Order: sequence, then structure tokens, then C-alpha cells
Amino acid sequence: FTYRGAISACGKGLRWQQAMHLQRQAHTRLPADLLVGSAAITACERSGKWDIAVSIFKEMVADGLELDIFVYNAVISACGKGEQWRAALWGLDDALARCLQPDLTTFNSALSACDRSGGCWETALELMA
Repeated sequence: FTYRGAISACGKGLRWQQAMHLQRQAHTRLPADLLVGSAAITACERSGKWDIAVSIFKEMVADGLELDIFVYNAVISACGKGEQWRAALWGLDDALARCLQPDLTTFNSALSACDRSGGCWETALELMA
């Protein structure tokens, strides 16, 4: 039994509450873990719980974890699916500020956030430049 695997399974089944329960349980029993946190963010993203995904992300930062671009991709995607384009672009800016190399998924998620929100086409064009 691994927490990451169980959280991922919950996320695939759109059972974000169970995923969060397992994430909290892991957080109290084990040292902070990048893969567990990333799986929890993805579970929230799949269920449209962008605000909880951002909270987990902030918790990971507070725990001192060295976040990678995959964690940023998950939180940017969660914000985009929640039509929170400003939060998604904040994630992109923060990744760049931490000298992480955004990949195609990063930019596609940020562009998708702008597209879903409808009101930031100028920002989307800037991302393409």
C-alpha cells in the first residue's frame, strides 16, 4: 500500500474527499512527499477542486519541498479547469521565478486557462510570443 497509489486511484475515480483524507493521513504519518502532494493536486484537478489544489500546493511550499514542473503543471491545470486564469498564470510566473523550465504541458495548461476564462486573450497572445 502506498499513499501515492491510493490517492491516484481515488483521483481517477473522482473521489477527491477520500484522496484528501489519505493525503492528510500521509502528511501526519510520514515526512512531506512530493509525489503524494502531486497525486493529491491531480485528484483535485480531476474533480474540479482548484481551490483545494492550490491549498495543497501552498502546503507543499510551506513544507519546504523542492517542487518540480510536474507539480506546477498539475496546479496550473487545476486552476485552468476552474476558470481561474489569474491563479493559473501566477503558477506559471512562480515556476519561472524558481528557474524551472516550463514544458509544453505548462504552456498548454496556461493557455487553456485563458481560453476557458474567455477574457484574457491578450495574455494568451503574450504567452505565445
